[in-house]
Amino acid sequence: MRLTRWRVVLTGALLITAATAEAQLPQIDSLSSAMLTQSGRLRIFGTNFGSGNDTNQVLIDGYSAIVSHWSNSQITAYVPEQAGPGQTMVQVATSVGSSNSMLLTVSLREQVGRVLWTFEADVANLWFRPAIAPDGTIYVHGSDGFVFALSSDGGLKWIHEANWYPYVPPPGRLRR
Repeated sequence: MRLTRWRVVLTGALLITAATAEAQLPQIDSLSSAMLTQSGRLRIFGTNFGSGNDTNQVLIDGYSAIVSHWSNSQITAYVPEQAGPGQTMVQVATSVGSSNSMLLTVSLREQVGRVLWTFEADVANLWFRPAIAPDGTIYVHGSDGFVFALSSDGGLKWIHEANWYPYVPPPGRLRR
């Protein structure tokens, strides 16, 4: 009788542990858009995303996305230049495991009239002076302390969160 009671307790503890571990997996509930261009800004809404540390990542079409904001319930990421075109999958990967996948259609940037391309930054304002490097890279400073580096065709190269609000290009970035 005693052995049976311990088996029941042990089995119950294993079931509770398995349910708890599964409940902590990241879960994507929705995306801000079903269709974006390469380097388009995507907001991912869900639960159990954890904190944005070095091991957590957003995968779009299997490629790691550049992330500008990460919280337990919302992530802002940019569609990698390598993704698409066509239907792709979005997934959040954390140290706990990977989320469900959601469908995103990725397209190429297209010229609209005289506008060659657009870029939507994850900041309140882009009111600092942009700078253009000799290789054509465009550096833009946002009001929230972010520096964005864009290729001459509008592709996002990188984002850097600075602890200062620059009024000139970042030091050393434009030198040959």
